Amino acid sequence: MSNHLGKWDEILDASEKTLYLQEKKAGTKNQVERSSEKKGFHEKGSKYPLLNTTVLATTGKDVEQFLQSQVTCDVSKIEESKTLLTSWCAPNGRVKHLLNIIKVKGVIYLAIQSDLAEKFLSQIKIYVLNSDVVFKDVSDSILIFLTGKPDNHEVEWHFGSVSDTRKHWQSATEIPITQATGRLLEINQGIPNLNLQLSEKFLPQELNLDTGNGLSFEKGCFPGQEIIARVKYRGNVKRRLRILQSLQPLASPPGAGDIVTNGAGKKIGTVLRVAFKPDALCLVQSVLDVSATDLCYCNDNSDQLVAIDS
Repeated sequence: MSNHLGKWDEILDASEKTLYLQEKKAGTKNQVERSSEKKGFHEKGSKYPLLNTTVLATTGKDVEQFLQSQVTCDVSKIEESKTLLTSWCAPNGRVKHLLNIIKVKGVIYLAIQSDLAEKFLSQIKIYVLNSDVVFKDVSDSILIFLTGKPDNHEVEWHFGSVSDTRKHWQSATEIPITQATGRLLEINQGIPNLNLQLSEKFLPQELNLDTGNGLSFEKGCFPGQEIIARVKYRGNVKRRLRILQSLQPLASPPGAGDIVTNGAGKKIGTVLRVAFKPDALCLVQSVLDVSATDLCYCNDNSDQLVAIDS
């Protein structure tokens, strides 16, 4: 049977495979019926495999120095076996790609959406020049799953070989959830997501990377650093990552790249991704004007949204 599970097919039992292979479209009756799954998250926590993700191993004596000159975080301060969301920017300061960086036993790994990996590799290899840096796709041998606890506002990454992941997945007491529910969890926790269409549209600050360690202003130069720093020191961040919620179930939910407007029809934001709550209300991750306080709209002002994170 063909599927999108890859090596996870060797780990998941039959019921869990069904969970990921037969996930129905968001907004259907099935979305509401999975309330018990959401309840399970609140009581025991949740776990879900990170599918459609490419893992790149970076090796060579110049790797840390090279990445330090390219990404927006301070690579030297990433702790062993910890994961940090950061970005790689264009010269104009806009984020080209979001990357999760993991250091494990002296190797630096990059996790990126699979549909963006080829473009990322073709672009960043241009800058390697004579540096001793090699990128290798190890997605077939390294797997990732995430767990979330009801009393913790962060998801925890579990990263390892297929055999190690199998052990950790089976011993984890959290309840398996679908990718759609995982998306709901990530939106609630302020984890941004960019598809190819949204590449080079936003500054790192507009994706809230400056509120954690994903953006450093002390480590030195990187692509777009001058523009990004100028925005910081002028206190001129006009847009921020925000969570919006529909006031009622939407017949035609917005999609990534759709425009968010105010009551006068003026654009005040952009949709990054969408998920659905057990009550079928639509949760929208957006980059929104910081001045936006009233009701927001999408789908040509036919659907009302309200900010719930302010």
